Amino acid sequence: MKPDPPLVLHGIMAEFARHVGPEVQTPFSQGVFGLGVTMLGMIAQEYDRAAARLVEEDDAIVALFEDATYLLTEGELKERIREELQRPRHENLRVSALEQDNARLRALLIDLHAAVEQLSGDEAVTMEERIWAELQESTRRRHIKSRLAS
Repeated sequence: MKPDPPLVLHGIMAEFARHVGPEVQTPFSQGVFGLGVTMLGMIAQEYDRAAARLVEEDDAIVALFEDATYLLTEGELKERIREELQRPRHENLRVSALEQDNARLRALLIDLHAAVEQLSGDEAVTMEERIWAELQESTRRRHIKSRLAS
């Protein structure tokens, strides 16, 4: 049998609510209990979507890099972006590996953003708007649906 973590976490939540919830008496302990149960739900949700979210974000950042290289003059940043574009993608689908890849891409995106802000012209303005839009979208991707984070 392969345990399904979101299913197991939801089962734990249901058992806690059924058996432990009625025993919790003080307002403080009720709050702590409710927070704990809610956190289990958030963990289940993030477990289920983490890899897909990270791959989607990496792909969006790489697309920005591909389109931004023509804006940059030869230099260290352009070379770093070229190297990143040559790197194989998503060879290791463990969430910890995907998070490392994502952190590296996001750090390079910050450097690109800083460079693009120094450029003038319509293409630079458009790229900066696209970068901001991706940063906003990455925040939306991370949003967890719960009573605490609605």
